[in-house]
Amino acid sequence: MSSGCVKPHTSPEVEQPQPQWREGSFRRILVAFDGSENSWKALRMGISLAWQHDSELWALSVEEGLPRFPAIAGEVQGEKEREDHYYGELHNQAKELADRRGVQLNCAIVPGRTVDTITHYARQGNFDLIVIGGARPGLWHAFLGTSSRVSRQASRSVMVVR
Repeated sequence: MSSGCVKPHTSPEVEQPQPQWREGSFRRILVAFDGSENSWKALRMGISLAWQHDSELWALSVEEGLPRFPAIAGEVQGEKEREDHYYGELHNQAKELADRRGVQLNCAIVPGRTVDTITHYARQGNFDLIVIGGARPGLWHAFLGTSSRVSRQASRSVMVVR
């Protein structure tokens, strides 16, 4: 047989075996992402884990600062557009980072309270792992910080990255 020929009973379109999910693997990973230094660390960890586990990766940004009692009807819309633009730019940068590692990053921007929105989104999306950046250590942040509150409230595994 010549060196350029296909062996009998084989095809160049042979499907690659699908990964076998086992305990300790993550199929769906959610990264809480607000553009802070610690959320970038969490994103890099999420990208690495998604690459290692061949997982689906999502970045969730929560628009918590929207006015709840607007004085002017257009105030909420204007603030939402500013936050959408801000998070949209962050997500573009995050997708470029993930692409360089060969990982596809899906992004979502959701209004709400940060802790409640992250835990609800993770539960509704059936994520296996939430990755979140941790605040500096200390007693105050241990009880009141977002990462601590997410880890206490979530029904999913939570990785806090510092």
